[in-house]
Amino acid sequence: MVINLKMKKIQKDENRITENLKLIVKSSFIVFIGLFLSKLFFYLYRLLIARFFGPEEYGVFSLAFSIFLFFALLFTFGLDKGLLRFISFYRGKNETDKIRHLISFSERVLFISSLSGALILFLLAE
Repeated sequence: MVINLKMKKIQKDENRITENLKLIVKSSFIVFIGLFLSKLFFYLYRLLIARFFGPEEYGVFSLAFSIFLFFALLFTFGLDKGLLRFISFYRGKNETDKIRHLISFSERVLFISSLSGALILFLLAE
């Protein structure tokens, strides 16, 4: 009887592990397709800019894009990485109230910081 209960528990655990592995494989495939398409479009639009507008405009575009990315990284304050870590942490503890508070706080901070960053970029532009 005890052995039978242990075997059922082992079978249940194996089924749960198999389901989780299938979910991981599906998710990984979706992420892979997304990354592949993003890299493809990244090179495609850069190729089109270089081909049709010339090297000067491509250089200006690359510099402007670099400045934009710098401002985007600066004004997110690292909240994207922090949210990923703390939402996973609080989700493991099943503390959904803290997750809601964290998301609403981050939305407010990011809204204000992105508006100020956009204003600075606009004022610094020619």
